[in-house]
Amino acid sequence: MDTFPLKGDKIPEGYDGWLIFLDEMNGADKDVQKACYKTIYDQMVGNVPLHERCVIAAAGNLDTDNAIVEELSTALQSRMIHMQVSIDNQQWLDWASKNHIDFRVRAYVRWRPNNLFNFNPDHDDKTFACPRTWEFTSRLIRGKEKLEYTDKALLAGTVGEGVGREFAGFCDIIDQLPTIESITRSPDTVAIPTEPSVQWATAGMLGVHVTKDNATDLMKYITRMPKEFQVFTLRDVVQKDVTMMDHDALAEWYSANSDELS
Repeated sequence: MDTFPLKGDKIPEGYDGWLIFLDEMNGADKDVQKACYKTIYDQMVGNVPLHERCVIAAAGNLDTDNAIVEELSTALQSRMIHMQVSIDNQQWLDWASKNHIDFRVRAYVRWRPNNLFNFNPDHDDKTFACPRTWEFTSRLIRGKEKLEYTDKALLAGTVGEGVGREFAGFCDIIDQLPTIESITRSPDTVAIPTEPSVQWATAGMLGVHVTKDNATDLMKYITRMPKEFQVFTLRDVVQKDVTMMDHDALAEWYSANSDELS
């Protein structure tokens, strides 16, 4: 009973209730599914009611995904509301920025949005690019300014051969980026990259490095970039530190472009 929030339990401070999440629900065999009937429909564990502020949600793969799934019984189907969800790139990028996903991953996904979730259930590769494997990728490359041969082999084994090679090539262009030091010294004259992949990488780098101390100089450079790259950069800045919206160098831009950041 300690596992479940039951009627009469005190709601933890700072929360509105509980969520019971039954992950890989349709990966369970029929007997396990049957054991969930009463909890899902009657909101009870044995003869004890769940807390009235408890929501139950379940998730699972489609049978067309070539994952290990069991057909849900009709009894369980009728006890649930069914929704099919899809990837939203901007929501993932917002999450990635708040959770310190490496800027190269975020910049690459901006450049190649279709590769955030590059899934074909009949693929011949060992793996594929998806939000989960991009998070793995971020951990693999974090803190590495230059990727070695072994790093690139790991990328192929993490997001797939083709995407891994392309992402490794994308990371190699980091050497072409203007440095934060050079931009700070000469924000009005340092060249703006013209190659889209380099522009995305530059925008991602700037989003990481804008601080209250260098914002005045870096904003002079950022506002010289094409508008979509400004938005990407400043979205990252405000998600990293919302108080940056009040900085003199950024306040006017945020005021004029607040609709772009929503």
